[in-house]
Amino acid sequence: MDHQLFQNFITVAGQVAVVFIIIALGWFSGKTNMLSREACEGMASITVNIVTPALILMAFQREFESHLMQGFLLNLAGVVACYLVSLALGWTVFRRQSAGRRGVLAVSCAFGNLGMMALPLQEGLFGSEGVFYSAAGMGMFQLVFWSLGLVAITGRAESRSVMLKNLFNPGLIAAVVGLVLFYGSVTLPAVPTRVMNSLAGLNMPLCMLIIGYRLSGMPLASLFREKAVWASAVLRLVLLPMLVTLALYGLGFRGVAAVCLVIAAAAPVAASVNIVALTYKREADLAARVTSMQTLLSMLTMPLVILFAYAFLM
Repeated sequence: MDHQLFQNFITVAGQVAVVFIIIALGWFSGKTNMLSREACEGMASITVNIVTPALILMAFQREFESHLMQGFLLNLAGVVACYLVSLALGWTVFRRQSAGRRGVLAVSCAFGNLGMMALPLQEGLFGSEGVFYSAAGMGMFQLVFWSLGLVAITGRAESRSVMLKNLFNPGLIAAVVGLVLFYGSVTLPAVPTRVMNSLAGLNMPLCMLIIGYRLSGMPLASLFREKAVWASAVLRLVLLPMLVTLALYGLGFRGVAAVCLVIAAAAPVAASVNIVALTYKREADLAARVTSMQTLLSMLTMPLVILFAYAFLM
């Protein structure tokens, strides 16, 4: 094996091992009742509203460099392209399903869990630079999911107030503020920087504990019986990230920004799909099965996909 490829393998394997050991601890905590549902919901709220925004804001605390902005724009455009292509692909593959099922299955092929699955790996592998590029994908997720994705699941356009409520969230606000500070090379004072860095360090362990807890309550045997659920998992976890890798390679993109885009494409379906389906009573059971199965399978597929991306793009 090539020495550099071996080093990449060790790097990816080590970070993935750390992530999934913490997931296992979350699963064990759920199974043994050390972690309650209320506590998990509180942790999720703190992560989404405080910890992740702090992590994103601090990722932008650096001198302006043109290559970083180019990588940011690559992830911005790349994520949008992934959404549109995978939505069209999902809509085509599941065209014979009922309207409600087709919407859930198609959206589950397009929108990944960037905050709790992709971001910790991007941060673990590439540090603050990985978070910097991840912020582009997370921002576009909010814009596209709460407009196009919402319509695809519910089958109707929602009120402007519903969309605006979900669009203007702490993560997106932190990305916008951070981008302005980055463009102006503005550095925060020492005390706020220390506070933000302390909070940012909680992101990966909290996210993984939450994922593990959620898996602990899932009836695993029932997840593997439906062909459509399998098909959505293959499209989302294998086909899409491999297509993204080959497209980036063919277009000549290389480096950290390109691999971060592949990691975003390889993440399992976002929990937001489950929440919308439940809220609007649109195939909520199907959405739960799809979310559970993709999250489980991603423990195997994400390390392999990332190694595949490393071999082509680093």
